[in-house]
Parts: sequence; structure tokens; C-alpha cells
Amino acid sequence: LVEGAIDCIYMPNTVSLLGKVLLKDSETYNELVKKANATITICLDGDTNIDETKRIYSLLDKGRLRDKIWYINLSKCSKYKDFGEIYENEGRQGLIDIMKTRKQFSEIELLM
Repeated sequence: LVEGAIDCIYMPNTVSLLGKVLLKDSETYNELVKKANATITICLDGDTNIDETKRIYSLLDKGRLRDKIWYINLSKCSKYKDFGEIYENEGRQGLIDIMKTRKQFSEIELLM
């Protein structure tokens, strides 16, 4: 999951939130819950507060998606603001390297 539609161009099987928000009653949320068969990685832009990433993570990390949700904190692991900038400066290998930094929140981290 990424913020912008342009970010979807650079990585296959990417879904744009068209912002920093995922709502439980949105079509995107419902489709993810029904159809996602693999892990989901949340990668919001580098200027995003980690609390918003935690909120989306907590919303999705339930039921059949439990333990299949990951996140990337671009502000901690990249000097670029989004997938587009990473691709423009480091190419496909830069995106692969960023995907390798993905993590899962612990229950304690989600409460903080």
C-alpha cells in the first residue's frame, strides 16, 4: 500500500490509498480483506507520522490477514520521500533494497 497513484507505477501489485488514510468502510479496505492472499506492506511517504502507519496496520492486522501485515518507515530507512523518488535515483534495485527493510510492529509498539 502506497500513498500516491504515481508510486504504483514503479512496483508491481501495488495499491494506492490516494492519501494517508484507510477507512474501514472504504472499498479499498473491503477488497483487501476479501482478496489479499499474500502479505501486505504499508509504505507511506517519508513525511508521514508513524502513528498513521500504525493505525492502518492495526486496522488490517486482524482475521485472515493477521500476521501478514508489514510496514516500511521511509523516514527512517531512506533519504527519499516515496517510491517514485527512490526509483528515479536508484532504479529498481533501490525499491528492492527498501522492500528488504520491511518490519512488523510488536503489540507493545502498537500501544505506544
